[in-house]
Amino acid sequence: MADISINFHALPQELLSFLRQIAADFGLHIVALNYRPFDAHKVPHNQLDNYFTLDSPYRRFHLSLGEPVLPVKHELDFGDQNPNSLRLDVGTLNENGLEESWLSARTHSTTDIATWKKIARRLKGLTVEGATAFNPKTGLSGPSKKRRFTEGALKLVSAGTTMRSITGIHLIPFEDYKKPQS
Repeated sequence: MADISINFHALPQELLSFLRQIAADFGLHIVALNYRPFDAHKVPHNQLDNYFTLDSPYRRFHLSLGEPVLPVKHELDFGDQNPNSLRLDVGTLNENGLEESWLSARTHSTTDIATWKKIARRLKGLTVEGATAFNPKTGLSGPSKKRRFTEGALKLVSAGTTMRSITGIHLIPFEDYKKPQS
């Protein structure tokens, strides 16, 4: 079983642009998920903007090469019915900082994983790698070499915005990063 897991920081608008581009380039189907109450439904490409507003409850998207199996009862059911999907969690930007985003997949399908790897390479081309992780509760810090940042996230860092992991760890990009390729 092959997998992909990339933790990164990006502005929601950067992810909207990225999602639009890969959906068009690879002919992807997009499903938006919400948890309370649970909802999973297909998103028409021309309505993606509606899912990236500040008040949108949708922060998780699943992408598939084929038509997704819907309806489903909950996220585990979605995973069982759609085991080859690529997941994109969109980090929120608020007064506490920018939360990390996550691109991930785990599949036996060689066709799907080949496409997901192309998308992962494209994401890596838009980001720089490396950070220092800082735990604000303990004061401890250490390298987090695989964390990635888009140009928009780096601009927020320069303006004093905190980059946060889902666990509350603060991430500070290495100062010797190379600019993302445009």
